[in-house]
Order: sequence, then C-alpha cells, then structure tokens
Amino acid sequence: MILRFTLVCLLCICSVFAQATTLDGARIWPSPDVTRLVLDLSGPAEHTILVLKNPDRIVLDVKSTSLKGSIENLDLTDTGVRLIRSAKRNNNDLRIVLDMTEAMSPRSFNLPPNDQYGHRLVVDLERPVLSSTGEKVAPTPTVNLSVEKMSQQRRDII
Repeated sequence: MILRFTLVCLLCICSVFAQATTLDGARIWPSPDVTRLVLDLSGPAEHTILVLKNPDRIVLDVKSTSLKGSIENLDLTDTGVRLIRSAKRNNNDLRIVLDMTEAMSPRSFNLPPNDQYGHRLVVDLERPVLSSTGEKVAPTPTVNLSVEKMSQQRRDII
C-alpha cells in the first residue's frame, strides 16, 4: 500500500515537471512591414507554425507549454490580427490561433534570456508587398523547423 502511494505521488510530481514551461505574457506591436508578437516563456520551448486560408489564420503550437493568465486582451489595433485565441492541445501543448484581417507570412525564432527578459518566442508577421504591377504579394513564410521535421522533409536539391 505504501509503495503504491509513493508511486502515485512520484507520477504526480513528474507530470508537474514535464509541463515546466509556461507562457507568462505577450506583447504585440505593428510597424509598416511587420507585426511582431513576442511571447514571454518561463523556459525554452519548441514550436510549429501553420498558415491557413479562407479565412486567413496563423496557428502556433508551443510544445509542453501552458498558459498563465490570458493573451486575448492584447491591443490589436493596426496589427493585421483581428483576434487571438488559445487552448490546450493534446493535454500538453498550447495552441494559439491568430485570426488575421489580411494574409500575412509568419517568421519565428527563439531568443535566450538577457538582462531584461527571460526566454522569448518571437513571431514576425510580414505584410504583403506590392509587386511591380501594383498587386499585393505575400512573402514566402519561413518557419524554424525542428531537426526531426527537417529530416522528414526529403527533396531533391538542384
């Protein structure tokens, strides 16, 4: 009986430590070409980004992370983002969905702690540029992929 109780306690403690990263806050601000979303994290976290059309959305999955507080109350004026939503995914990951007012291309990267901030995940949303004919052309999205995903993407290089 004592052994079972001890095992249950150890499993509970391990599950708490397995989800050690929290999203503690977020900031967003627009510029003429790019809107920057910065997520303040308690530790490093892997992430993936998916771009969806009709309607335009950007989906950000942050692995082994939970949300502390709320990010839905950010001032989205002139950012190109209409609404930010978040939810748990797979009981372990955090999914953040950006409902866009226009098609934008995401570029993401992690920043290590510095004197002022801790771990950060930065998502730059690049606005479409005007082509020589005056049409809006969305920049090609670039996403930091994990080594595992990169090894799965096999293609011929010419």
